[in-house]
Amino acid sequence: MRSISEGVVTFDDANPDDEPGKRVTPMNADDEFYLHSLLCYSQHVVAAGHCCPLLWDVREPPASAQRVVSMDSITERHLSLPATSKPMPILQITCDLFPDDRSIKILRLEGVTIGDVLDAIYTMLRQPIGRNELDLLSDKQRSRVAAVFKERCKIAPSPDKCRSHGILRADSLIHHTLFAGLSVSPVNDCSAILTLRRRPHAPTSDE
Repeated sequence: MRSISEGVVTFDDANPDDEPGKRVTPMNADDEFYLHSLLCYSQHVVAAGHCCPLLWDVREPPASAQRVVSMDSITERHLSLPATSKPMPILQITCDLFPDDRSIKILRLEGVTIGDVLDAIYTMLRQPIGRNELDLLSDKQRSRVAAVFKERCKIAPSPDKCRSHGILRADSLIHHTLFAGLSVSPVNDCSAILTLRRRPHAPTSDE
């Protein structure tokens, strides 16, 4: 896990080259925190076809992420920034596209970073899916997941090695693998909701 360099960086001073006018998301008046603008889901278009300042396919390592306005790769400096205003030692992430009620819990005493968030999402989705998770899917969904797994192994550098690792949680997302941002949960403390969207030109058979 990454660490913040030289103490806690304040939110406003930490991102001088972020695009102006980005919204951050408040929780509530009693226990308010804000997500860093790079992580925020927006109901307004950030750039053509994008509702988040970050372009990232969650099947790929976080270092592959790009900023949609400039298309520059995200840097280690960005990844080391606090994920929230008032740095928080714990952040929980949920997503309604996960096959069960699984959540991702991120811990860092000095405050969870952007890199921690992306790493945690990527790491969880790279894990083999459990039988209990597959059992929650319909026959049609399991068939689609199996087709995604088969195609992923087909184009892998080592198909046999890929197959030996089995179906991954990322496969259960079908084609909804683009990071569309986080929103602060209106009901759960220290929690954010992950939104994922369909990859452009992905097959439409899973709708």
